[in-house]
Amino acid sequence: MFENINFIKADIPFVRECDKNKSPCVMFRKKFMLETFNTAKVYLCALGYGYYYINGEKITQDLFTAPVSDYNKTLWYNAYDVSEFLKPGENVFTVICGNGFYNEQFKTAWNHNEAVWRDNPKFILKLETDGKTALVSDDTWRCTDKTPVVFNHLRSGEHFDSRLYNPDFNKLSFDDSGWQFAVNDSTPPTGTFRECVCEPVRECADYKTVKIIQTSPTRYVFDIGQNISGYIRLKVKQESGDLLVIKYAETVNCDYALQ
Repeated sequence: MFENINFIKADIPFVRECDKNKSPCVMFRKKFMLETFNTAKVYLCALGYGYYYINGEKITQDLFTAPVSDYNKTLWYNAYDVSEFLKPGENVFTVICGNGFYNEQFKTAWNHNEAVWRDNPKFILKLETDGKTALVSDDTWRCTDKTPVVFNHLRSGEHFDSRLYNPDFNKLSFDDSGWQFAVNDSTPPTGTFRECVCEPVRECADYKTVKIIQTSPTRYVFDIGQNISGYIRLKVKQESGDLLVIKYAETVNCDYALQ
């Protein structure tokens, strides 16, 4: 599937220990031209997690791809029909990569923090139109680690600086001339590529807050009435530079302390 195609990553130092100042998500972009076509399909694998956009549109609602594995045994890749997102002429493909299970920095029962495969996030990609290769991951892609997600960790969430967010980052009109070029990964994991055919992880429902409890002048508990796997959608009016800390818990005790 990915013969003679490379994983690519940002040319930045790899930091093995958890450092909240040196663990951002990385963004990648590539502008490319297409002739008239009928069908388009993309094959991709991100290590650890990747999110993908074509011409400003998210190509799938799947979450947490690629799935965790022993990366020296199996590299799960996904395949998507992306015909509806592309057009003849100039297009842009954008990828965001985070650490996921691939770069686990805390000691756990699985000892993934000691895994030999650990490295900065990376991805590999092949786009085909009418069965012919139209785009691959290589060192002509541009990338940056100066992103709004200034820290991301599988078990410690993320730090998002909204002052750094540009909503046009995934659009053709965005100026990425100040970004550096990606580098081909010289030491990728040695696992065998296998297509992931399991049911994807996706958003399946919205749960409204059933109770809001203010426990201090600056602290609120939002109770949705049941335990789920999910995340919040929150709108706030705050001054630039204000810090919002969001913590998740499965239960609350009688004085509304999180557990």
